[in-house]
Amino acid sequence: METRRSANDQSKSVKERTNTKADSSNNDISQYPQPAQTVPKQPEFPVKPPKPIIGTLPKNYVPPQEQTLGAPPKDDNRNYRYRSPVVVDQQDLMAAAPEYRQRFKELCTGRHIGLEGSLLEEVNTTYLLQPLQHTAVPRHLSADIFFNDFADAKEGDGFYVAKDSASLRGLNATIGERVVHCVTDSGCSIVAMSDATCNALGIAFDPTKRIGLQSANGRTDWSLGLAKDVPFRFGEVLAFLQAHIVDSPAYDILIGRPFEVLMQANVQNFASGDQHITLTDPNSYKSITFPTIPREPPRF
Repeated sequence: METRRSANDQSKSVKERTNTKADSSNNDISQYPQPAQTVPKQPEFPVKPPKPIIGTLPKNYVPPQEQTLGAPPKDDNRNYRYRSPVVVDQQDLMAAAPEYRQRFKELCTGRHIGLEGSLLEEVNTTYLLQPLQHTAVPRHLSADIFFNDFADAKEGDGFYVAKDSASLRGLNATIGERVVHCVTDSGCSIVAMSDATCNALGIAFDPTKRIGLQSANGRTDWSLGLAKDVPFRFGEVLAFLQAHIVDSPAYDILIGRPFEVLMQANVQNFASGDQHITLTDPNSYKSITFPTIPREPPRF
């Protein structure tokens, strides 16, 4: 019986303690003042406080966002990577740009410009019917009177005429240890050598440097190559010429304008058909004059 009473007494004391704690907590909350209004809700992202201004601002102060409005962009040193030149071949450029290719073709293509109408329509017809006055040949210089005066003249009586033809002239040059006959031709723009002569003299040539050759009858053929700095000795003077190798020509060597320009050739012709040529060595400044000889058939 005593044990049951002690347990009941302990439970009553625990209940009294909990009641006293609840009463004391209610009394503490009632002591603090309650807020007059609700607390506003805080924003999700924090707002950056304004930057404090130290001192007074000048009168001409403009915010940064307004200073850069309309101003050109600043040059960035890193942009040099995009300013480097790009090398493009003309073939690739034309393939990538059709407009440029068409314009280039129009500028490089030759055209025949036609004339509208007739030229005689713009010329005064009365002027065409007028006789020649100032440009007419005087009567005393007429060709008919000239031939009438010398109708009975013969060659050797003070009256000379040109022959039907005259033989070509040539020079003998020493190349290496052999003498080669060279035909002189002022109307040729190159120095040509036959392939047989090139083989006989043992001269090397570059087969990649070929040019087109056009003969007097209009036929076009290609050279075999170019022999550089071939030494031609004419007496005491020496000429280094660039010889184009030709397949089976009618000569051994043909020396044209490059030879005459290099050696400053001075040609003197005589009525008898003889010819003298003066050559000057551009390296030693030696000059020599010797007669030319009639053209000889090819030796090689």
